[in-house]
Amino acid sequence: MKKEENPTHGMMAIPGFPIVLVTVDRNIMTAAAFSFYSFKLPCIMVGIVRKGLTFELISCRREYRIKIPRADQLETLWD
Repeated sequence: MKKEENPTHGMMAIPGFPIVLVTVDRNIMTAAAFSFYSFKLPCIMVGIVRKGLTFELISCRREYRIKIPRADQLETLWD
């Protein structure tokens, strides 16, 4: 049986200034700013400009994903 992890422990392991990616379908946006909104129910808040494609896609699809790469994945992002 898979051990259930406390999501707060994972959130506390994120570095102080991580790269945060917002994805909608095949669109990927790097968030310029983000903040933890809640730790009890893990929630992250990101700012998205209303004039951008990402905002338009989220408005249409009503869903998106937040991805925070681990330290060992960062080199791949710079390629």
